[in-house]
Amino acid sequence: MASEGAVPRSLPQDRAPERCTVSTAVDRRSAVLRDRCVRTTGAHDRQEIRANLCSNRVGDIQCPYRGDQLEDQTDQCPRLRSSFSKITHGDDLSQSRRNRGKTAHTNVRRGTYVRFGGIDGSRGVGVDSAAVNAFLAELPKLDLDIDDATRIDVLRTLEEVKAACAGVQARVTADLDASIRTARADRQVPVAHRGRGIANQVALARRDSPFRGGRHLGMATALVHEMPRTLALLERGVLSEWRATILVRETACLTREDRTALDYLLCADPATLDGLGDQAVCAKVRAAAAEVDAEAMVRRARKAVSDRRVTSRPAPDTMAYVSALLPVAQGVAVHATLTRDADSILAAGDERTRSQIMADLLVSRVTGAPHTATAPPITVNLVISDRALLDRGSEPAYVQGYGPVPAALAGHWIHEAVQATIDPETGNEARVTLRRLYANPHSGALTATESQARRFPAGLARMIDLRDRTCRTPWCDAPIRHHDHIQPREYEGPTTAHNGAGLCAACNYAKQGAGWNARPHQLPGGLHKIEICTPTGHRYRSTEPPLPKPLPLREVQISSPVERILIEYLHAA
Repeated sequence: MASEGAVPRSLPQDRAPERCTVSTAVDRRSAVLRDRCVRTTGAHDRQEIRANLCSNRVGDIQCPYRGDQLEDQTDQCPRLRSSFSKITHGDDLSQSRRNRGKTAHTNVRRGTYVRFGGIDGSRGVGVDSAAVNAFLAELPKLDLDIDDATRIDVLRTLEEVKAACAGVQARVTADLDASIRTARADRQVPVAHRGRGIANQVALARRDSPFRGGRHLGMATALVHEMPRTLALLERGVLSEWRATILVRETACLTREDRTALDYLLCADPATLDGLGDQAVCAKVRAAAAEVDAEAMVRRARKAVSDRRVTSRPAPDTMAYVSALLPVAQGVAVHATLTRDADSILAAGDERTRSQIMADLLVSRVTGAPHTATAPPITVNLVISDRALLDRGSEPAYVQGYGPVPAALAGHWIHEAVQATIDPETGNEARVTLRRLYANPHSGALTATESQARRFPAGLARMIDLRDRTCRTPWCDAPIRHHDHIQPREYEGPTTAHNGAGLCAACNYAKQGAGWNARPHQLPGGLHKIEICTPTGHRYRSTEPPLPKPLPLREVQISSPVERILIEYLHAA
């Protein structure tokens, strides 16, 4: 019988952990895992597999690979190897060893040490964050006067370094989460509020949206606490960040014990996933998860039906993606119906392509009007300068909810809408309304009004929407859902455009947490700036996007009847 620390025979002995133990319930699902481990690793002693899978708790798992083994991946790139060696070992390991067992705080500007260790609580080798900055500065200076074979080696090594950095980010993120929650627990903060704002801080640090910050946080905690072997492969550069994400995502419905056991099954041996693409990795993980706990997969599929939705996002060249997340049967039926009807129209001699016909059919069936008919009456807010509207200026217009569009295209849309309005044969009501926006002629800053109300009135809220366009938190592109006071109302913050900001729901809720504060500023030229301070003392700034610049004060020759109507609208606005 193998000892507690036995290692499956497929693992190279020089990479063997001191202990390779995973906790899992000894039930039907564990039996399935043990049988699969026998087939996968070639270890025919079922008692040995059971000892490896069931001898200790999850907290005693030790990763099968050491974090500093990434150096081995840089053997063919001496300069990278030298730089990475400085990061891995630092210049003062004795200080790091003296600090073992203490909390390590990360602050790149101060050059402190960051230590990484095993899941069992042991502390690892110290890393001077100044060396990380030095490594980052050295990367662009790589000697590129090399042969093609070496270029391939460099590309491979850099890809592995990217993955290793993602693994280190996961550890730092999990440590940040644990540290903040512990500090809040010491202050007797309610359990439900201890995690508030952590994902937002992660997002700001990674220059990402709060939604993705939440994903980064969830993935980090799963990797560190439940999937140590996936994390080990990521830190070695064997597994890419996206494929590690697939492993975390597809096992999210499993219990902690089953998830950790599946992590052992798929990632204890690097060869298991070697050579597989994204779809193949996804299929392999799903198949293994279904074999371990089919009921959990069924429950996950049922829950996914409640998440069905339709979303829209900008596409290149003034196009847009409209996506529908549907149950697989309905999704296949929708696409098959559009394909069938498009083929019938194509067979009748239509000059459009099949894809064009399918797109037109989708629009006509959703809006209730054929593709040749007048567009349905919906509101699209288009911000365009008078220069571009009347003087053929080239400055882009802005469509709320989409982004910049060429001035010529915006002018064409307006011309068609106005022409339809004045055409007596159409009998349509006015399809164009103009609202004058006052902007600083030099900076493009929007001028707005004030209000004494606690809530932002509709007109002021509309002004903030037009000024901010999307959530004002840096790197967040979510639509505006809340109009909130930058300086809180309870601290005598006025209800003004200067003290108002358009935020998504997640960012507005995050800033209510302890330690968050923000201040509005007025830049030269009137542009609006917000300075956000997080609980860790980091500061981030957000400046409003300028409006299109107005037309210079000079005489404009008007020759088109459409332009005359637009001038009348402007005067009446």
